[in-house]
Amino acid sequence: MILTGILFLFFILIWKSVGIYFETNDDKFIAEILSGAVTGEPDGHVVYMNYLLSYLLSLLYQIWPGVSWYGVFLVLCHFLMYLALLQTIYNRSECFMEQIIMVGLVGCYGLTHIYMLIAIQYTSTAALMATMGYICLLLMKNDRRKQVFFFGFELIAFLLRPQAMLMVQPIGAMAWMGTCLAEKTGNIKKKGKRATRILPAIGVILIVGYAGTLAGYHGEEWKEYKEFKNARTSLFDYYGNPDYNEVKVLLDQHNVTENEYAAFCNQAMIDGDINIECIKMLAEFAEERQRRSINVRALLEQIAENYSQTDYMGLKQVAGIAWWAALLWTVLLRRWYLALPLTGMALGRTVIWGYLLYGGRLPFRVTLPLYSCEIFILVSLLILDYTESKKQAGMEKPLGFLFCFVFLLFCIWTGKKQYYGGKEAKLWQSAYMEGLVEVQEYCNRNFEKRYLLDTMSFYYYTGSAFETRIYKKNNYMYSGGWFTNTPIRRRYLQEYFSGYEDDFYLIVYDDGSREEYYAVKYFSEKAGVPPTLVDEITVSHGGVYLVWHFDGQQ
Repeated sequence: MILTGILFLFFILIWKSVGIYFETNDDKFIAEILSGAVTGEPDGHVVYMNYLLSYLLSLLYQIWPGVSWYGVFLVLCHFLMYLALLQTIYNRSECFMEQIIMVGLVGCYGLTHIYMLIAIQYTSTAALMATMGYICLLLMKNDRRKQVFFFGFELIAFLLRPQAMLMVQPIGAMAWMGTCLAEKTGNIKKKGKRATRILPAIGVILIVGYAGTLAGYHGEEWKEYKEFKNARTSLFDYYGNPDYNEVKVLLDQHNVTENEYAAFCNQAMIDGDINIECIKMLAEFAEERQRRSINVRALLEQIAENYSQTDYMGLKQVAGIAWWAALLWTVLLRRWYLALPLTGMALGRTVIWGYLLYGGRLPFRVTLPLYSCEIFILVSLLILDYTESKKQAGMEKPLGFLFCFVFLLFCIWTGKKQYYGGKEAKLWQSAYMEGLVEVQEYCNRNFEKRYLLDTMSFYYYTGSAFETRIYKKNNYMYSGGWFTNTPIRRRYLQEYFSGYEDDFYLIVYDDGSREEYYAVKYFSEKAGVPPTLVDEITVSHGGVYLVWHFDGQQ
């Protein structure tokens, strides 16, 4: 109970000293969809999260709209991970000194996850949840209890972000299976049965996930949107948008103008001006332009270079220490059976890092939890060997204390680095969100008018995980985003602008380009008339937003 209270105080300290903010605007948009801010009413169709989970969160917004349920849920996931780790490894200690060390390792876990708590994000949270499932599987003593915790963490991880949960499996599964197959007791059949015990659980999770997807995203409209999303993701997230001149012939075939293409590339996609077939052809063009054969040797060299040169807020160095500790423990103490899970982990990490490097997708929300997965599964293997060894009269204790001391020093170093890195990254978010609230209040005061907020003008606004003011029905809509072409969004867009199709207002950040700003040019072309600058909004952080009026009835 005391340790749980200390954990709670740790979370309060982080929240009060730095704050807990969304790392990306994806999470802000998810919260706005769940709360009904961009859909008119709370809705569970957030696309990237399984519908079973998102529907439950949307229900909470309907029942208690004054709570930031999405942000609270992510923070709660982190708290449950800390709590599970604390109880799991604390129960493996047999004396006061070991209890101190085990609690210290939980502290190390907290130090290496500070950035992922300060800059909270659903992808990184899901990957950490999946990792915790394997830690519980390795370290919990009660077989039934470990299976329940494993299933629970993996299920929540999959419902939160399926790709993140699956990303962890090569490392976690190889460590677990290697540990089971390397056991000294039992025949190979018994070991194999124990090693594959996780497969039915993962199978059930996949079936549940598929059922959730089917329940939320069925019908021709959602099939059409899936095609749109896949093509758009290829362009924006992997291959990059081709220059207009490169694809002019293709765009001309679909009657897409230069202004429409510029708007599409900058998240302004109203009424499907660029049809799905055109977007798919753009994605195919971009993919073909960057297509390259897989050179295994070059890819392995790239993995080694990434591991040795790229810095990930100190986690790379902590992972290196964990690997050296595991290897030295294996050799010096002749724990040769550990070679099997360690080799499996090395192969698993090579596969997943190779895949990520080949695809060119290495954001912090992916790389940091992957390093964390390596670090704490390696630490779990060492804890498992130490606590179950019958020969702790030799080098085990002094070597264990030495490794823990060195590991703690590196964790303090990376913790400090992550703390200040997270603090700097989110330094202006409070001011940014205050500016967004002021723009929101401006729109709501003029309820008789219809407003579009240029998405790119508010692109860097992510906000606090506990923000509540913007998550309500407001008198504006965003000009676009990954959620633009969803059936729910299209219906609300039509409803919101019903009777105002030729009379609306566009709010954009004043970057000096004025009438030449891509969104202004696009809507001018679409409305068929030049806009009128009717107002300028100067918000508290010093930013200026221009209000353009488009009146097609002139």
